Amino acid sequence: MDYQYENLGVERFQEFCHSIVNKEFPNAQAFPVGQPDGGRDSVAFSMSSTKKEFIVFQVKFVRNPKKIQDVHKWLIDTISKEVNKINKLIPKGAAGYYLLTNVNGTAHLDVGSIDKLNKILEDSISIPSMCWWRDDLSGKINSDPMFKWSFPEILNGQDILNSALFQNLNKYKERRENVIQSYLADQYDLDNQVKFRQIDLQNFLMDLFTDVPIRVKKFNEKDKLLERTLSSLENTHRKRIGMSEEYFLFDEPDNIGAAEFLLNPIVQNKIDRILLEGGPGQGKSTISQFICQVHRVKLLEKKNDLQLIPENLKYTPVRIPFKIDLRHIASWVEKKNPYPESLSDVYFKSTWDNSLEAFLVGHIFYHSKNRDFTSNDLVAIFKLSQILLVFDGFDEIANITVRNEVVEFINKGLNRLSQNCKSIQVLITSRPAAFSDAVGFPVEQYPHFELTDITPKIIKEYVEKWVKASGLNNRETAEIKKLVEEKIELPHLRDLAKSPMQLAIFISLLRTKGEALPNKRTSLYDSYINLFFDRESEKSIVIRDNRDLIFDIHQFLAWILHSESEMHKTSGIIQVDDLKKRLNEYLEKEEYNTGITDIFVAVEERVCALVSRVQGTYEF
Repeated sequence: MDYQYENLGVERFQEFCHSIVNKEFPNAQAFPVGQPDGGRDSVAFSMSSTKKEFIVFQVKFVRNPKKIQDVHKWLIDTISKEVNKINKLIPKGAAGYYLLTNVNGTAHLDVGSIDKLNKILEDSISIPSMCWWRDDLSGKINSDPMFKWSFPEILNGQDILNSALFQNLNKYKERRENVIQSYLADQYDLDNQVKFRQIDLQNFLMDLFTDVPIRVKKFNEKDKLLERTLSSLENTHRKRIGMSEEYFLFDEPDNIGAAEFLLNPIVQNKIDRILLEGGPGQGKSTISQFICQVHRVKLLEKKNDLQLIPENLKYTPVRIPFKIDLRHIASWVEKKNPYPESLSDVYFKSTWDNSLEAFLVGHIFYHSKNRDFTSNDLVAIFKLSQILLVFDGFDEIANITVRNEVVEFINKGLNRLSQNCKSIQVLITSRPAAFSDAVGFPVEQYPHFELTDITPKIIKEYVEKWVKASGLNNRETAEIKKLVEEKIELPHLRDLAKSPMQLAIFISLLRTKGEALPNKRTSLYDSYINLFFDRESEKSIVIRDNRDLIFDIHQFLAWILHSESEMHKTSGIIQVDDLKKRLNEYLEKEEYNTGITDIFVAVEERVCALVSRVQGTYEF
């Protein structure tokens, strides 16, 4: 089978070649693209030799190899440019040389390009040398279907499922194929729109999505592989600003977006479990929705949507995504039917088992509407696939005991599934406060990342997408852009546009109120917080049933923290124990039941105005 290597481009083809090299030579090391590498795109070190020996790999990509009229001339030109570099590496320990190319070799004895190049290499280089031609690379792909998942653009039509998975599912192939296709199609439809009913915002996800910056919060510093991976990613986001005699000079690293980070080939291959924290409305659920949709667009061959994916995310590795609401797992753990509208009690009782595998079977049936799918089918598909499991909304499990059970349920299930899976990556999303009681996914296994405030550049990008998606005419578009630019300069308004949800509300208020948008903080914040609470009420029964009380609690806490900050020149932060004490005092004074523990959970975790940036403390 011939593969579309030309779709990769120069840099991706070099990444692909290093993946091939790394599989054949475990001690291989790649060098960054576009830097003076001295004739080395990759090297593989000999760990058994007492000498410091290594094999040199060089990649030569041709954008249209079929247009090469004289392959012999191309060979001579290519090698002549590299001979001096290679010979300089021999005294340093170079013990072998490989040339990797997407050009086709020809087989004619002595006069074919394969024999001719072997002769040129033998005459020009004093160490063993050879070329991996296009057919050689294709043979190595055929021996391991994982290359197709990692570099989907080499396949016609992004047909990953058929060529990499289903062709290897000999038994029950058609049934399993139908189930997975139906499952992906249903989740694609569900995630295809961004909805924010309170401000009449409903648009296609791909049209409106804007990435949010991410940074590492905490990780196991003893994990040196992870540390090197994070350092490598940081270096790839540095801008080159100059060059000395020997080295390139780089600026500080750019912000990396969460979706860009999570879809990155290095992250997909090196960081298999991730916990993503974000405050209310920062976009963690939308980000998980987006990355799953990127995978689905490729797997389902949604060509129109593929064109809407940003260029830097279009050709990332592919995984079969399973996006799961953690409230549904909480119900399953408590032996309650998470999908009563679709799963009959008879089916639920016959399927239920206290295992992640059993839940996934029920979850897949819910979306595919095909009950003829078992845990054996699940394991068979996992064995041949690259999988992404997204568990969204850990903070929405209110009961602490159930949270502990969910953590154990997931971890045990992942340990079992990992034994039978070619490659599995896990993403957990949560609000930070969900870990205030030390209930959560341990940082030793799940490095913690957090979303940060959106930048002026991202605000501008979001506004551009918002006005386009809203169908505004030229005059309305110009007015909204002008208003955003003017209002965002005011400090107390700038603080109301730090996340995508806040920015969406801010633009909505501007569109409905225009220049009349209240500049006085109290009236402005009242309008603003009401929309926040409308959104939160849909997510939590506790908020919906106790909205007025929780609103009053926020006003009380805001007054306490602000006045104490002014009086004692403090930072406006409150310790969790003090927070609970003040809430008890308030509830007693207002003659409410102080035993309403759900109120504490709601105020600490569900309401947008109160956040935990440092564990054990809260602030507005």
